[in-house]
Parts: sequence; C-alpha cells; structure tokens
Amino acid sequence: MTQPNPLSPHASPSPAPSPAGDRTSMILVSRRDCLTLLFGASALSFSGCVNALAMATKMIQGDPMTTAGFTVATGVDLAETGSLVAAHVSCPTTMTRNYATLTFDIEQELRERMRRNDVQCVNPNEVSNILDAKGLQFDPKLIARTIKDVEYVFHIHIESFKLHVDNSPTLLQGMAHGTISGYAIDGGNPDGDKKKKAEKTAKAESSKDDNPSPRTAIQIYEKEFLFEHPRNHPIPIDQTPVNAFRRKFVNKLADHLGNQFYPVKTIDLI
Repeated sequence: MTQPNPLSPHASPSPAPSPAGDRTSMILVSRRDCLTLLFGASALSFSGCVNALAMATKMIQGDPMTTAGFTVATGVDLAETGSLVAAHVSCPTTMTRNYATLTFDIEQELRERMRRNDVQCVNPNEVSNILDAKGLQFDPKLIARTIKDVEYVFHIHIESFKLHVDNSPTLLQGMAHGTISGYAIDGGNPDGDKKKKAEKTAKAESSKDDNPSPRTAIQIYEKEFLFEHPRNHPIPIDQTPVNAFRRKFVNKLADHLGNQFYPVKTIDLI
C-alpha cells in the first residue's frame, strides 16, 4: 500500500491546536497562581495573628520577669514574706584608694531598688556602724544579735572593679567581679508575733531573760557574679566623662545585683 507523501500538495494538513487544550492549560496555571496567593495570604495572616497574640499577652501579663536568684536557690521570696534583710558591701582596702565611695554608693543604690521592689532593707549605714564599732570587716552573727528583727543578712564582696579596658586607658568599659553570700538568722524572736509574746512573757516574769535563745547566722546562699558594661563596644573616653561613666556603671551594677533579691524584667538584663 502506497503511503501518502507528506510533501505532496494533496496531503492532508496537520490538525490545528485545540482551543479546549489552551483553556485547560490556562485553568491549571490560574489555579496554581490562586493556590500560591492563598498560601501566601494564609502565612501572612498567621504571622499577623501570632504578633497580635503576643502583643495582647504582653498587655495582659506585662513584660516577662526573671525570678530572683535567692528565690531560685532557697524558695524564699523576700518581698512576699515581708522579711527584713540587711545588706553589706565590702571590697579590698587597696580598691578604696581609687574608689573611696564605691561600697557606699552600691549599698545606697541597692537599698533604693529593694524598697521599690517591696523588699524591706535595713539602712546600710546602721550595718556599717555596727561593724565599725567592733573593728570588724563583716560578722553576720554580730549583725543578727544587734538588729533584733533582721531575718536575712547578705554580704556582697567586690573582689575586682575597674572602669577601663586593660592596657587601653582611653577606652571605658566597666567590670565588677565578686560573690554574694546569704545568711538566715536562727534563734531569738525575729517574727513580729513571737516578739510580742516574748515581751508579754518578759513583763509577767521580770526575772526571765529577754532573749533566752542566742541569735546566730547560718549561711544558706552563695553566688558568684561577673558583670561588664557595655559588653561589646567600649566607649572612647573623649565621649563620656569618667565620673559620669562611673555613676552609670554603678547604677547598672546595682540593677544586676538586685536580681538576686527580687524579680526584674528580662529585657532589663540584656
């Protein structure tokens, strides 16, 4: 059988593309684009919902807070229990030659922050006077016996402190390293109700000692700290006076130390 010659003028023409096929391709492309747009819109909507939910949660609950270091270690919330605390800051004698008011400044800043966060704190000057009268550096038992209502005594010892980058006196970067020790006071009548009962008993029995059980201090907490500010970018000395930088660094250090005694916002620790 003779095959038709495709080059022959009598050969049948090739069939033209079907319009229905074009419409099918267009429909498929259109559906694909719609799905892409729908997926993108859904992703944006979900992201927006997450952001809105996060903002709503922050408005209701406030900024995230960190738990006080002392509370984490001992389970005692100093603000909730209303405990009276005494805090004393010390440093090596050689350090006071360059920073004569360092311990005083830290004590005052820390006490002010404790008061703002509902932690009852003894005036640090009273604690210093007690120790100075005995010629002692730090003695929690003496503080416990002298300040009758104190329930916890804290000792913050600054082991090293500097304001300049090593070998770069023209760059300012504060650094402080030390330890925080905490003592629970045992014995006596530190609790208010017990104290009242003891006073009534003392009046009824005048021969009885007002403080039959000696108060003593038991160490229950110790925490080492290392604080730097600013962390990554030292400040040229020609941009900030040294005294102004020192005040700012002491304030930042007091914020850092305060987190051991009361909760603070997480963002404040960044």
